[in-house]
Amino acid sequence: MGDNTLPDQVARMKELAGRYPWVDIDRAGIWGHSGGGYATCDAMFRYPLIKANKDFDLIMFPNRGHGFANEPYMVRRRWDYFVRHLLGAEPPKDYELKPPAAPRNSMR
Repeated sequence: MGDNTLPDQVARMKELAGRYPWVDIDRAGIWGHSGGGYATCDAMFRYPLIKANKDFDLIMFPNRGHGFANEPYMVRRRWDYFVRHLLGAEPPKDYELKPPAAPRNSMR
């Protein structure tokens, strides 16, 4: 999986922060699932948010298959994390996301 394009992504983030004053390079977040999870872990080791005294968390999903990233609970936890740690706001407690309704059969 190589470098996961991490050096390019870090360079682009720095470039954007230099170009746009509203991009705060010190408040960047990363998350991943599957290959993205590998890239996230790789980023933590290559660019150690620990040396920089940055916090990180790991969520375990027992008894799940590979496709949990879009489950409502995971989506809410990801949003809550970024709202709390990047936006600096408190997300609504225990907000419940519901999966979209199944599409109705348009064929009659």
